[in-house]
Amino acid sequence: MPIPKLIVLGNFLKQRPTGVQRYAIELTRVLAARNPGRVTLLAQPGVTIPSRLAEVPVHIGSCWPRLSRHLPGWAFLDAPLYLRLKGVGDTLVWNPSNIGAPHIPNQIITLHDLSFHHYPQFFSRVFRYKHQLSCALTLPWVRGLTTVSHTVKGEIEQKYPRLRGRINVVYNGVSEKFSPQSATHLAAVRLKYQLPDRFFLTVGSLDPRKNNKALIRAYVDSGLFAQTGIHLVLAGGKFSTFNEDPEFTELLQSPGIVHLGYVADEDLPSLYSSCHTFIFPSIYEGFGIPLIEALACGAPVICSDIPVFREIGKDLVTYFPINSPEALIASLRVAARRESHDDRVALLGATEFSWEQSAVAFESVLRGFRPVASPVPQTQN
Repeated sequence: MPIPKLIVLGNFLKQRPTGVQRYAIELTRVLAARNPGRVTLLAQPGVTIPSRLAEVPVHIGSCWPRLSRHLPGWAFLDAPLYLRLKGVGDTLVWNPSNIGAPHIPNQIITLHDLSFHHYPQFFSRVFRYKHQLSCALTLPWVRGLTTVSHTVKGEIEQKYPRLRGRINVVYNGVSEKFSPQSATHLAAVRLKYQLPDRFFLTVGSLDPRKNNKALIRAYVDSGLFAQTGIHLVLAGGKFSTFNEDPEFTELLQSPGIVHLGYVADEDLPSLYSSCHTFIFPSIYEGFGIPLIEALACGAPVICSDIPVFREIGKDLVTYFPINSPEALIASLRVAARRESHDDRVALLGATEFSWEQSAVAFESVLRGFRPVASPVPQTQN
């Protein structure tokens, strides 16, 4: 049975690809390939379409096309009004990046986590209020809601009891490029970023939830840099979403710390493949894509012992208690003594998590909805 026609709301296209954006890009790409003629990406005027979405039909939608590329709020004001005026026919509208607008017809939302609810102190006031208000106004009226782990599903049901029985889990995946890399690729990325010979790696934005301050402190207190020469490399940019932390900025200057800033997606497989051990110390995650990407590239993984990591990483990773700096230091010291990677972990990328499997799961969700019919805009490539 074919899926209903689907419009993907492209509010993620103006953002740098991190976890949420990668989910939107990869799942849209595979859904469009598997369902020719039934998936359309609705984009804001002036945005650049990623090369990964080159084969996806694109419709440029705006009530004010000359102004839209310069105005904020396209996904919450312009696009919803455009869809209302044009009609969406027997088509579902999927917002893949957390928050929607209550007046979008036939809407399905993917809510990736409730970090803004659990840890409001980490976020700017504008970001926090925007997400809290959007969820309160939108979630009761959506046609469907998906999330990326059973852990987050339970959190949403606890916070919004009326949504119980209406939430489906569609996991993240690992793209085919995440696998152990050739010596040529490793050498090129090492040269590009001037990487040290041996290093621990962590990947993620400078978000307090990532707990990188605790990781740096544990690394410094362990004395591993002086003892072994193993560096700690952080890959990830800073976003205005999060509150400033001058102490963290100072810690980044500690001996042995290398902060690369934002790293392009095409370089991540070589980073994972080059590292001595991947460290993921997050306080909270909705899923944790870097965990499965690192495993798919064959990197040993140490991560915090939080429920979603147990759900995703199972027995393929080493866990440490989130509130124990001593346990983290001990894990780093054990990892430093390891001489080589365990090749078995690379099997994960080809088994449980793939974007193809995510698309199959999402298609099953879509088939459960019957949209209300009205006129539909024409697709433009």
